[in-house]
Amino acid sequence: MSSDVDPQLLQSHYDVLGLARGATAEEVKNAYRLRSHMFHPDKYENYPEPLRTQLKGEASKEFKKLTSAYEVLRDPAKRAAHDRQLDGPARRNGVGTGRGARRAPARAASGPNGTVASEAPRPRRAPPPPPPRERDPLLVVRPDRLDFGTMALGATKQLPLKVSNAGGRTLFGEITSNRSWLSVNRRTFISSAAVVFVTVDTSGLRPGEEYTGSLVVSTLNGGDQVVPVLARVSGRPEPILTGAPPLLDFGVAQHGGRKARTIKLTNAGTGTLIGSIAVKGGWLAVTESRFKGNDVSFEVIANTAGLGPGEHQGEVIVFSNGGQAGIQAIVEVVAPPPGETIVAAEPGAPGSAANGETDGRAGAAPREGNGGAEGEPPARRGQTAGAPPADGPALSPQGQRDLLQRIMLIEPETPWERDFLRRVVQMVRAGERLAPGELAKVYEMEARPPAGQG
Repeated sequence: MSSDVDPQLLQSHYDVLGLARGATAEEVKNAYRLRSHMFHPDKYENYPEPLRTQLKGEASKEFKKLTSAYEVLRDPAKRAAHDRQLDGPARRNGVGTGRGARRAPARAASGPNGTVASEAPRPRRAPPPPPPRERDPLLVVRPDRLDFGTMALGATKQLPLKVSNAGGRTLFGEITSNRSWLSVNRRTFISSAAVVFVTVDTSGLRPGEEYTGSLVVSTLNGGDQVVPVLARVSGRPEPILTGAPPLLDFGVAQHGGRKARTIKLTNAGTGTLIGSIAVKGGWLAVTESRFKGNDVSFEVIANTAGLGPGEHQGEVIVFSNGGQAGIQAIVEVVAPPPGETIVAAEPGAPGSAANGETDGRAGAAPREGNGGAEGEPPARRGQTAGAPPADGPALSPQGQRDLLQRIMLIEPETPWERDFLRRVVQMVRAGERLAPGELAKVYEMEARPPAGQG
């Protein structure tokens, strides 16, 4: 090596290979193999443009420096000369070798009296300032430790880790883990800044234990850093009930109508969600009373039969191993339009049950020729249904059951028919006698063919 090189501008070949001054020949060889593999330009041929050109340019610079350093340190003579350059001056002031040394002696000249006088030396021109040295990469990792807190058994969790370069050029490195339950979404990075997602998976770990691990962020040109990782496993699976709304509003409903709402329950924790469903309020029902699973759907049904006009409230209660939830349910029942109240015939009217013109069965059809034939209005206005007849027995329990079964099979076609049947059901359940017109209308509706077959 030339002794004209300024030691202040000389980068140590030991630093390039990451070695100490006393490194052995075998250590020099191993360091070169490790770094030359990472920085070989051919390794980045498959990257897309313009990243490929950038990476190949950076890798070529590093590869040339590595090769030059290795060629010097592998040769004992060149290495000794390099060590002398690092330890002593490489340029001597005044006399030295090279062209500057030949100009050092003063030239003689004759004075006015014939004496010989030496010529004054010319002032030396200051050398130009050296170009600024390119900054080396410097690894910075944040945060410097990761705490995943307490996790349920079988759960996974991710936290970000930022790798950045506080120096110059491009940072080449990799991230490795020392635990099987600890992993990263990318192992290598070639960038000035990168975000890596670190994952902890507690599957297979022991409940109630605390686990520690570490991530080693190592680079070939910017230093290394170790990031400690901490995670704790809870003692047992912990299901968490979610998805139950605080309020279930059925809105406005007609009297005797039905409405349904769907509720979806999910498990936001671990394990399996197990529980049951109950209701408060006779007008509420659910399609499921018990469930087991992490995604459960069921319907809540509101039946307004038997409810008076106005707002009604109830509650759906969910019990589970992941917690309890109460769902308030409300529905508003509207009053029927005026003029649709069912009325009965006056006692003693032709064809009435008070005159003994039925066949004796509760709810039987009237005999031919009597009042209450098909087409007759259900009742005369003036007396509400349920008014006690002048005489005659009330419906027997068996008669009530038989008539109710037949009425339940009838499909009303209009709101009037629906309200009529509802009122008839109430009367039969109360054990009251029906007017002949009411029975006639029931049998007329019963004899109709089903919808779509008439």
